[in-house]
Amino acid sequence: MDDNGYTDFSVEIDFRSSPKGGRHTRRLGGMACKAAVLAALVVVAAATDGVDVSSLLTASVASCLSDAGYSFVLARCWRSNNAFDEDVVGTSKAVLGAGLAHFDVYVFPCYGGNHPQCTSDTAATQVKFAYNNLTNNGVKYGMMWFDIEEPNGDLGQYWSKNISDNQSFFKTMLSQAQTLGIVSGVYTNKYMWTTIMGSSFSGGSTYPLWYAHYDSNPSFSDFETFGGWTSPSIKQYQGTHTVCDTGLDADWYP
Repeated sequence: MDDNGYTDFSVEIDFRSSPKGGRHTRRLGGMACKAAVLAALVVVAAATDGVDVSSLLTASVASCLSDAGYSFVLARCWRSNNAFDEDVVGTSKAVLGAGLAHFDVYVFPCYGGNHPQCTSDTAATQVKFAYNNLTNNGVKYGMMWFDIEEPNGDLGQYWSKNISDNQSFFKTMLSQAQTLGIVSGVYTNKYMWTTIMGSSFSGGSTYPLWYAHYDSNPSFSDFETFGGWTSPSIKQYQGTHTVCDTGLDADWYP
């Protein structure tokens, strides 16, 4: 997602290929077949569907999502123009009022060539301001996710062209979040992470991973290890599509 709430993954065709390997089948009979069907039903029942938003989610849409079986919402709380996203306040109230089980927020950092006012010295300050605004507005959330991406695929627009500087900025943000007692996670994917942070950097691997791969497949079967992560926590599997008459991104975890 970019500062408008979506990611253009057209630049990432190479890594969005189908999982390698063929499909293996075998016949199951009697109790084995019934057990397999039951196991599949249990997995489906346990799966959790959600959405992420970068604009105000109204009470009526939140109620519709709840009725449709969605369980969580992730909303932007900090914009790339170095400002608190006021919409997160109303969205949190709508989600809470609709009885959805989980509500998280995400930070789109201000840094890089398009934002000269946001130097490396502002990494900790941005996290503090986001945290303080959420607290002062009474926003209740579970986790704060840090959005690591270059929406147009060209390094130097939303992040520095210097990978070492990006790593330092990232580590400072996460360190400040830890100091404030924030439970943090990272939103990215293999292409974006290696472009911005470098293929060998594993500084985020101790945090939960929310990764993006628009294959319309709510499962982790496509996941490829990167950045020290060997398994993800959430998958954003579909970009902006219409749910409850609203354009939303689709997310899932098992």
